[in-house]
Amino acid sequence: MNKVCLSSEGKGRLQSKAGKHLFRFEAELDSNAQSWQMALQLPLHGERMMSLTWDHLGVTKIKGSFYAQVINALNKEKNSKEQKLLLRRFLSFLAYVAKLKKELIQNPAMKITCSGNSCVASGESFIWYQSGSQKLIKQKINDRFDLVLKGISDVSGYFQKLSFIVENTRESFSGPNPLELHLFLASCDSIK
Repeated sequence: MNKVCLSSEGKGRLQSKAGKHLFRFEAELDSNAQSWQMALQLPLHGERMMSLTWDHLGVTKIKGSFYAQVINALNKEKNSKEQKLLLRRFLSFLAYVAKLKKELIQNPAMKITCSGNSCVASGESFIWYQSGSQKLIKQKINDRFDLVLKGISDVSGYFQKLSFIVENTRESFSGPNPLELHLFLASCDSIK
């Protein structure tokens, strides 16, 4: 987790059934406000914001013009109820990673207990494993979908690519995943 940088800037790509968005971003993990904010510069659309906040129970609140734009696009899609539920779980997973990262920075002695690849931290369980140069955190949504965080290329002391994915786990599925957020980090700032 120490190589996951959530106070950063760079380029990104969000892919969903509603389409693909390419953007530049600046993101900040704010320990005082228990929040993570991202400002996105979208070509032809200008700046959009997204904010994830959480309380001591881990309840996530999602706000911002980018979130509203994605929800509006999903409302036009077939299976929009399932897609919005996946988006909410996806963003709650992103908030969980941000909360865990903040807690580990503030309390380096915090315990993450693992038995094999199954781990528990901050009251939630996840699967941790390494595949080549990738490090992964995986959390099950249901029998069809997993939430995945992939960290790739840690040349500068942090992962230069972070991928947050809602992964379809059906063996017979061959299409794209329902939701993917890829962040290509140009720089990493310390937590504020």
